[in-house]
Amino acid sequence: MFTEDRRKLIVEQMNHLANNPNATIIFSDSAQPDNYVQFAGLYCEVSSRRWKKAKLPPLSPGQIDQLAALGFTDPGGRKRKSANNLVREFTTTDLDIIPGIVEQCFQILDSHSNFDLSVQLF
Repeated sequence: MFTEDRRKLIVEQMNHLANNPNATIIFSDSAQPDNYVQFAGLYCEVSSRRWKKAKLPPLSPGQIDQLAALGFTDPGGRKRKSANNLVREFTTTDLDIIPGIVEQCFQILDSHSNFDLSVQLF
């Protein structure tokens, strides 16, 4: 899947979310589902891969720093060994930048450049 196709899909789903603020959307790399970005309303979580059954290694300090540069924080603190995902609260004025940020998150998570994006809607 090309970047433009993923961005269109993200825009479609975020428009759905804007009209259904109680919905949850999970965007994941179909080949590596441990790599995901999840929205509950405009509250966003990026997979930390810090849980026992994760198939991929936890994020490195460099990956965490890159996500922090995008505005994500670790609610459990960096020193904590919990399975907390990194989080960021968006606002409705951020809707136009969300697709690019989601794409950057997958780059930081080391998804391949042409990965297929899976979407789950709850």
